Amino acid sequence: MTSTPAQNSSRVQAAVDRLRDQRPAYQEILTFYGPLFVEQEIRAAAMPPVELDPVAPKMTRIKQEEGFPLFSMTDFPVDPNAGADLFQWICDNAGGLSGPLAEDVAVFQRAVSDRRLHLPELFTALLTGDDDRIQETAEELSVDREILALVAYHSLRPAIVAFSRSLTDQGKVPESWQRGICPVCGGFPALCLLEEEGRRTLVCGFCWHQWRYRRVACPFCQTTDSKNLHYFYDENEPESRVDLCDACRRYLKTVDTRKTERALYPPLEILTTLHLDIKAQDLGFKGELKPRS
Repeated sequence: MTSTPAQNSSRVQAAVDRLRDQRPAYQEILTFYGPLFVEQEIRAAAMPPVELDPVAPKMTRIKQEEGFPLFSMTDFPVDPNAGADLFQWICDNAGGLSGPLAEDVAVFQRAVSDRRLHLPELFTALLTGDDDRIQETAEELSVDREILALVAYHSLRPAIVAFSRSLTDQGKVPESWQRGICPVCGGFPALCLLEEEGRRTLVCGFCWHQWRYRRVACPFCQTTDSKNLHYFYDENEPESRVDLCDACRRYLKTVDTRKTERALYPPLEILTTLHLDIKAQDLGFKGELKPRS
């Protein structure tokens, strides 16, 4: 059953409220991202379902049989005007923050106003994976490339999420998918959820689709050798752990939903466990791979 906008927004807010109590070190992150995720959920829910091409069912079967995702990231229908509107919202609401993000969004606002930053071109570069163009734009504006890409992505996220959810609601996504990349867009997982009976669900870091995956396997290199697979966790946060793969030296953060009763919103879980990323990287492991375009 599809959630209503009010339910989605309430779920985000409930997750923010609990995390404020449990992880006080992330207050500034929650202050910015909490309202942003609520706003994105409202906007995503307001978008109409996408009508697929009549040949889509046939293409879906072919792609499923050959092990390809349904779409590439360039296929996602996004409205540049809606993206620009949320881009402005993000800039307006980042003013109370400190550090590089607040400084750079002030530059973004001025650059959009005097036409030095063309948002449709930036959005296209993001979706096509044109890193060189994003880097050139960042250098022209003297801003951080990662912050520029981050704000651009979050400006488009409602449309991306709405499209992914629409495909799921229409039953277009194959349930038998067993690959380590997203069946919708081909993105890599940014988070894993452990559920009842040890069921393992991966969460795409681009479109946020969730799909079941093998219980013992690395989604990045597909190894099933248990000798190469292990994990660590913080005793103060037993619901959060980091799965490590010695074969490819990558890691994936995991939330054991059986060990917590609080509301969970995957993007927030990723942002409020950055201390686990630091530890994993100190051990010599790398995180989420770049999403495929």
